[in-house]
Amino acid sequence: MSGNSYDLTMMRAKKSFKWLATMVGIALLVVLLGAFPGYTAAPPVVSDIPAQTIDEGNTFTTIDLDAYVTDVDNTDAEMTWSYSGK
Repeated sequence: MSGNSYDLTMMRAKKSFKWLATMVGIALLVVLLGAFPGYTAAPPVVSDIPAQTIDEGNTFTTIDLDAYVTDVDNTDAEMTWSYSGK
């Protein structure tokens, strides 16, 4: 292989890799930003949280709420829990 032929082959390979890396980067960005046409984030699915009954003056047992939810779009660390009521 002559030097010129080798240089041309390497340039084509670099160009192809650059194009592929660019396309992968764009696809990843589209997915991460949720900008994919028709994409709707799936809501979290919360399973039944066990009921607790206590006598007045006692405290409820702590419940790990993350154990009762699944979300295909977010990790447990990315979800925020809140409550209302007394």
